Amino acid sequence: MKTNHLFYNSLKTVAVFCCALMLTAGFAACSDSNDDNNSDTEPGKEEEPITYDDLSYFQNSIIEVDDAGNKVCQYIGEALFENEPLHLYVGVDNFEEAEEMFRQWMAPDVTLGTAAPLIAELTDNEGKAQGSVTFAKGTNNGSVAEVTASTGIQLKHFNQITFLLNDAWPHNAAAKPRHRVGDIIRASLTGVDARFLKDNDYILDWMCIQAEKNGVPPIFIAVTRNAYDRGHYGIPNTRVQCKELKKSKFCPGMERAKSISDILKKRWNYFCTIYDKVGCGKLSNDGFWINHSHGTFFNYDDYMYYSSGVTYGANDSSLSSDDDKKLPFLFKIDWMKDNEVTAMLIPTAGTDIPNHNEPYMNLFDNNINTKWYVQAAQKQDGVWFVEFNGNYASSPKGYKLYTGNDTSTYPLRNPVAWKLYGKTYETDQWTLMDERDTEKTPSDTLPTGNGADKAFTFKDVNPYRFYRLEISKSKGDSDMQLSRFLFTY
Repeated sequence: MKTNHLFYNSLKTVAVFCCALMLTAGFAACSDSNDDNNSDTEPGKEEEPITYDDLSYFQNSIIEVDDAGNKVCQYIGEALFENEPLHLYVGVDNFEEAEEMFRQWMAPDVTLGTAAPLIAELTDNEGKAQGSVTFAKGTNNGSVAEVTASTGIQLKHFNQITFLLNDAWPHNAAAKPRHRVGDIIRASLTGVDARFLKDNDYILDWMCIQAEKNGVPPIFIAVTRNAYDRGHYGIPNTRVQCKELKKSKFCPGMERAKSISDILKKRWNYFCTIYDKVGCGKLSNDGFWINHSHGTFFNYDDYMYYSSGVTYGANDSSLSSDDDKKLPFLFKIDWMKDNEVTAMLIPTAGTDIPNHNEPYMNLFDNNINTKWYVQAAQKQDGVWFVEFNGNYASSPKGYKLYTGNDTSTYPLRNPVAWKLYGKTYETDQWTLMDERDTEKTPSDTLPTGNGADKAFTFKDVNPYRFYRLEISKSKGDSDMQLSRFLFTY
């Protein structure tokens, strides 16, 4: 789960003074029950500027870390050589692209010059010096540009960044994008996050806004269909629901939200046109929840308008009514080799009852209360089937099948015989990974409880990206249902 590192990133310079005032007022603003008592800025008086922990902002723009310094997520760069594990490389097409990336890694209060070399003097949120980071033209090894840090600066998991031309990238030519900008994939969130989503948000449509390049991972974003109330005492679950979703690793923090906004702003109308046609949320709604609020008194990074990149806190006067405090979520996938994201399965084809509300996609929504239900008429070549893929090839050790949500009432709908196939590339032939027939091997029989799981293992350890599950027979040999399919690693 994402750690609350943003506490250090954007406290106002007047935080201490305001805290003292609030303490003398009997901690009136410390209680969550008073979160909604907003007040407008005093007429004729501008708010104090927000200051940032610049080093934390830069660190977390490259490799996000938790409070203990452990890596949470790597957003950019690749270590190309074993003897230089802390030296990251990024592929670019030209020097201008490298400079633009560097500027995006700086907190909004960092002042940079107009031409390289660019020296970023970093301070914390109290204005104390933290060292400097320099961006300059490359001088050796064919580099386009180099990013170096001053002596003693406390960076985690990297200490230098080199920009190389894509066509000079070692080991291979310029990377061919696996996903093009504008591509849509349909998949659920993985892990515990789905527990806090509303039913029709279990499956989300993810749009590619940045294609994969050398040392630059793809970025996918998804918008929920529903707005989520930031919560009040006295309204069960709403506060927990919103806060837990904002803690999710898939919900962007302030640094990542800003970088996503920078990409979207350049082609805002294009991205809105593509995404709004999908039918799962609307990008043009613009205001979305981002990472969990980071301070007791000030909540600046609770939501963002992506068309402008302006970030607000839930206490801000722009959210003056309870209705305004209901916003959709924007989620992101931006390091697709991460174990949890790689395990995300994307359904692509299958047999369904026409115009029925229990499609094969329900196998992959992380919810045992929904199911895939089909009848004998939907069999093709004697089988019911579903095809799906991962983001990258992986080698699962086994899988679990989950029975339907009403199996105790309809036990004859359990599958009896099935096969699982895999292939590495879309053009490959299917390879049989596992085959089961519970009439021949009774120990493989699925349980008759609702939403109950049965685990299976197989010996095939080859990495596959594409999969096909074929079910040839159910216990009743007419109707068949399952609630979930899950690989185990």
